[in-house]
Formats: sequence, structure tokens, C-alpha cells
Amino acid sequence: MKTKLLSVALIAMSLFTFAQVGIQTPTPKKTLHVNGSLQVVKEINVGGDGSTTGSSGTAGDFLSTNGNGNAPEWKSLDSQSITKMVFIGNKNNVNPSNVTIKPSVSPGLFYTGSQSNTLIYNTVNKILDTYISYDAATGIFTVKKAGFYSVNTYLTYDLHNNDNAWTSGTATSTIDKAGDVIEVAKMSTNHSERTDYVYHTLTGIRLFAVGQTFKVTCVHTRPYRLSTANISIQYISE
Repeated sequence: MKTKLLSVALIAMSLFTFAQVGIQTPTPKKTLHVNGSLQVVKEINVGGDGSTTGSSGTAGDFLSTNGNGNAPEWKSLDSQSITKMVFIGNKNNVNPSNVTIKPSVSPGLFYTGSQSNTLIYNTVNKILDTYISYDAATGIFTVKKAGFYSVNTYLTYDLHNNDNAWTSGTATSTIDKAGDVIEVAKMSTNHSERTDYVYHTLTGIRLFAVGQTFKVTCVHTRPYRLSTANISIQYISE
């Protein structure tokens, strides 16, 4: 106990005289030089000056150096160019129906040819709702944190129940940002007769402001259904 008290007293005396203090080193290189492990039970404050405390950061921050002679600072991950996955969704059902019947018999069980429809992802695997929200009834995504987003989706047009001579045509898929004349991404493909399934993959990057919306739309010149699909959305940076 005497040794510990003496060490503390010596450090305090050294600090008051503005000398360099070394712990387990006879040749300290800085104001306080610790040659060993350091345990901090409470917060670490950085910055400030001789009369102010400095910043202890906020939960989740990391400590970033500002170079020699400068105080380090606490930074949030959001302030860095670190890609963050904010949404993952899947579609594992068939719309508008999964009944085995031909469109010439029951056209109401299919999307009408040349009619654009919004793709609905019926399963949400992951969502960070401080970045984005999703309306599972409308298929519309709403941005809650401004920045650049990368949107990646895979989708399926199902025409396998169509009548003969009813599968040739053109399929067009779009990642559509509301109010923007330029789509985030768009893909259009032409197909010969008896193409039972059409597969599209789209990827696009766009800057979004808070409150702006987007959706994935699909259209085929023949009666069609939408089946297997998935989507992933990444936040890239501000």
C-alpha cells in the first residue's frame, strides 16, 4: 500500500511541475508514458484544454487519430464511407395467384399484358428503420436517412401456365425513383415463343433525400405472374 501511495504521490508531484511521467519506463517520451497495459473503468475524454474536460463521444463511436500533435476525436460509423446493408427482402409467393389455369380461361388470375405492376416482397429478412422503411402493402420504399443507396434485385416473370403462342414478347423491369425522369435501373428483354420464365437482375445507385421513395415495377407484353424475387439495399455514404 505504501508503494502504491508513493507512486501516486510522485505522479501527482510530477504532473504539477509539468514534467514527463513514465510508468515502468525511466525515459518517458510524452507527458504520460505507460509502458504496459492500461485499464480505463469510466469514459475517455479527448480534446479540451487545461480547463475543459473534452469529449467522451457517444455510444458506438470509435476513436480516430488526427495526426501528431493533435487531439484524437470520437467519430460515428455513419460519418465514414462504410457500406451498410439496410434492407434484405424476398418474394417466395406468386402474384396475383398461383392457380393452375390458363389466362384465356381466367384472365383475372394474371396481370394483364402491358400492365405495369409493383413487385411486392412478402418477406423482410432485415431492415434498419433509421435508414429506410418499407410498405409491404404497396411495395414502396421510403428513405429516412439522406445519402447514396445501392439497390440490387432479382425477379422472375412466370408465364408457364400461358396458352400456346402466349409467351413470346418483351419483359421490362425498373427500379423507379418517384419524381425522377431517370430510373435508378432498367432492363428490357425480348423473348421467343415458349419462354416460360424470364429472369431479370437489376442494380443501380442513386442519391436520395429524406422522404423520397422508390419501388420495383414489372411489365410484360403477355399476361404474366410474378414469382421468386429478392432485394438487397445498401447505404453507401452521405
